[in-house]
Amino acid sequence: MRQLIRFELKKMFSRKVILAALAVLVFFNINSFLVEFPAEKTAYEQEIAGKYEGLLDDEKVQQMLQDFMPTQEQLEMWKGVHVMHIGLNSIQTAVHAYFANEDGTWNGKTVRDVFGDREIRVGYCSGWLDFSMLLAKMMMGAAILCVLMISPVFSGEYAGMDQLLLTARLGKTKCVAAKVLASFLAALAVAAIFLAGNFAGAFLTLGTQGLEAGTLFCGYEYQRWMPFNISCRTMLCYQTVLSVSGILMLTGITLAVSAAAKNQTTALIAASFLFLLPLILNLPENAPLFKIIGLLPAYQLQFSALMQIGRTGKCFYALLGIPAAAAAMLCGSLLARKLWRGRQTG
Repeated sequence: MRQLIRFELKKMFSRKVILAALAVLVFFNINSFLVEFPAEKTAYEQEIAGKYEGLLDDEKVQQMLQDFMPTQEQLEMWKGVHVMHIGLNSIQTAVHAYFANEDGTWNGKTVRDVFGDREIRVGYCSGWLDFSMLLAKMMMGAAILCVLMISPVFSGEYAGMDQLLLTARLGKTKCVAAKVLASFLAALAVAAIFLAGNFAGAFLTLGTQGLEAGTLFCGYEYQRWMPFNISCRTMLCYQTVLSVSGILMLTGITLAVSAAAKNQTTALIAASFLFLLPLILNLPENAPLFKIIGLLPAYQLQFSALMQIGRTGKCFYALLGIPAAAAAMLCGSLLARKLWRGRQTG
């Protein structure tokens, strides 16, 4: 069995198209870090955020409004536009979005008026929210790489000694099991590579400042991404779990498609279509059907929309993606086995 698994893994990772796709994704990933997190801008944002770090209260709001009061020149330049759009830094954008009139004066709202009884922790959250968005894009890329890598597992044809090794010497049952196990191991490896690489890049670039900051006190451009009062650390933990869950779920689906397809091209197109279909449908988060569609791999990887369904009891509904992924892995594996054995005996 180990020999078969090693053979399958070697076959997956040695394909030139896989190596080329991996190289492109890594290059894009590194370049995205350089573009998203320039050293000077990151240091400036962290310095400003560090000045106001801690629990948000009315006194701190007034201090921020005073510190970021726009000049007359800025008001004339941005006439008719709310001051939150000036975008000096993420703290300025946040305080003006929640507590300022169009000209930057206090709008009369208190922290309790805006956030109720929730404790809002101010800090360097903008960098981690940017990282979360970047990570979602890269995990989508990793998922497409997995589809490209796994779709030929059953639909591809072996020849010569490979065919003899896989079907005659070691048996068809072991062959199917090895293909399934190797596919999940390969998917886990891809997920681990991109998660580890991105978190390593984030810690090298951003350090650890702001991980305890809440995601709710942020600029208007971030408010739709994570409209819940959780820490950046908690947000990234959810995202990591759902990223792995989504890729494993996609692997189970792709295995079944591969076993059903007549050739590699059909398998690749069908698996890619099923993966991207939920995003093409683009259902609103409040649609009843979204609670089902949202658990599919694409939305687990683009986890923000799934998180916006909210909580069920003490946990976020998004965590139902884990049992959904487990079910897809089991059903996909069993279906792939049945379809493949049927083709071999047919």
